[in-house]
Amino acid sequence: SPGRGAVVAKPVGKPIQVVLLLMDPSSRKFELLQLEFDSEKAKVSDVLRQIGLSATENTLRQMNYTAVCDRTGMEMIASMKLSRFCQKNDVVMAIPPGLNGSETAKLAKPILGDPNVEEMLAPKGEKV
Repeated sequence: SPGRGAVVAKPVGKPIQVVLLLMDPSSRKFELLQLEFDSEKAKVSDVLRQIGLSATENTLRQMNYTAVCDRTGMEMIASMKLSRFCQKNDVVMAIPPGLNGSETAKLAKPILGDPNVEEMLAPKGEKV
């Protein structure tokens, strides 16, 4: 184990940038939110909490999303740290009521596959 004063590889509070896709299955409305979270503190549940503060479309802001999933439809555990699931510039989706993760991923496919959306999601001038 590292001794006192050892350099910890993981920087404290490094921001995680995620793009959150909100969808309303009935009206087909959707919105992409670019959010930033503190990797040390942020939990998956904070992503859901952010919707009410960040969404501009009323229907999407007021929807009671049940969970968050990734592009494959894997549901993220709300109580776990967001950094367990997301690194940087990851796309996550809020799961609308009545749908599960895989149905949400299916619904998102045409949106995320749209060239305009893909271009917007491409990391800009990022050093890897």
